[in-house]
Amino acid sequence: MPDMDEKDKVRLALDSLMKANQLWEGDQRSLREMKDSSRQQVFHKFLSKAVDNDVYPNEFGASSNGPSGPPSSAAPHNAPPQFMGQQQLSPSERFEAWMDQRPAPMGATSQPGVPLPPLTTLCLEYTQTGVPLAKAVQMRYTQLPAELNPGEVLVHWLAAPVGPMDHQLARSYTLHATTLPPPPAVAGCEGVGLVLRTGAGVETLQEQMLVLPIVPTVGTWRKLAVVKEHHLRPFPKTSLPPKVLALFNSFLTAFKLLEDYCTLQPGDTIIQSGADTPVGMAVVALCSLFGIKTINLVADNEHFDVASDALHGLGANHVWRDTTLSLAERLKKRRTSPAQLGLDCVGGSVLCNMCDCITSGGNVVIYGATPRLDDPLPALPLLCNNLILRGFWFWDWVQRNPQGVDHMMRKVLQLLEEHQLELDVEHWDQVDSSFRGALAEGSNSVLKFGTLEEVLHLNLDPPPPDWSPVPGEKGGKGKGKGKGKGGMGQPQVQM
Repeated sequence: MPDMDEKDKVRLALDSLMKANQLWEGDQRSLREMKDSSRQQVFHKFLSKAVDNDVYPNEFGASSNGPSGPPSSAAPHNAPPQFMGQQQLSPSERFEAWMDQRPAPMGATSQPGVPLPPLTTLCLEYTQTGVPLAKAVQMRYTQLPAELNPGEVLVHWLAAPVGPMDHQLARSYTLHATTLPPPPAVAGCEGVGLVLRTGAGVETLQEQMLVLPIVPTVGTWRKLAVVKEHHLRPFPKTSLPPKVLALFNSFLTAFKLLEDYCTLQPGDTIIQSGADTPVGMAVVALCSLFGIKTINLVADNEHFDVASDALHGLGANHVWRDTTLSLAERLKKRRTSPAQLGLDCVGGSVLCNMCDCITSGGNVVIYGATPRLDDPLPALPLLCNNLILRGFWFWDWVQRNPQGVDHMMRKVLQLLEEHQLELDVEHWDQVDSSFRGALAEGSNSVLKFGTLEEVLHLNLDPPPPDWSPVPGEKGGKGKGKGKGKGGMGQPQVQM
């Protein structure tokens, strides 16, 4: 970077702060909502380090050699650290990664930890990759920390769905712009939980509050978990059961895709791939409710007939195999008008065929993809039909636009509470050694880890000071939470 005078340096620093503020506009952890909080102080410190190290304002964490160049050897020892895949992360995502690497939030040394009783919890972990999900995941029990650090909460997950992303991670343990914990790592990207305890400095969450994850790396396939506050978002009070709330992100994604990318009217048509996924099924249910016709493409395998019956039960107009050639010709024979909107989560030849069925000037939204080496784009339909190709990444949306998420969440929640929306999925009430049945290919399942009534009656009182995990000789029954004569006192809680 060329030499700059003091005015240029000040201007560069101000530009950095302005761009950072724009990135965080609308985020619930934004600078506006944190005013005097330690997070704001840390973010300003992070930006100042970037400017001091001759870093371009839009490339925090990369050296002046360029966005993807190696860090300068002359960088001071306290420069922001580099992270795996950092060249693909946005500035706010790099800041999140930097915060996650810190031992504790700002001022943690002066804030005591919140003690927890001895807790052991069931969890389902990725132990290998490159295999089907049922083989990649193993069940085991793990010990929880003895206390909550500042900024952490203890969550009991109530239910969690088994979705396409879980199957994808089992076969290819990678996720765009996301650093995944190395295996063994707790599986599960989505779910609903209940906050049981809060650590010092937690402001947005309270005990007995329902929460949803806003990052896909929380690990929801377990009963108890210690989670960072900024990895969760509060959920409104509702009478809906956890098995319905576990699929809330699917309804939210479907509503977002139908409302924001095209002005659809009753009688219009949409076409979608991956229609037998939870999001695809939610799209069908919403379209049926709003009078919109659906053309649904499903994988050509042994599960097709079951998926077709389920989709028709939700109100689907057409369910076709995604290997069907000449979809446009099939539409003409059935005298079905081209679609105004296409929704894709598969990519490849499926996307190419789907684009042939979309009207001129229509929209195509890609909200998921199956990793592949050769993933062609539908160049001819895009060129000749003047199609608009868009991308939507759910996890980025929920972090960057909390106000929009809240607004849409209220709409979806009202439809669910009025029982106007429902998905036909299998509910796995008991997560035990038979759990692999819920992870089978082609199935849509929800793993249940407990009811609200069970969780609210958990005893989380810390053990007495003289408690010892070493059992003594058998003696009297003992009373209260202290040690009985010759007994163990409070035993370890296994969930």
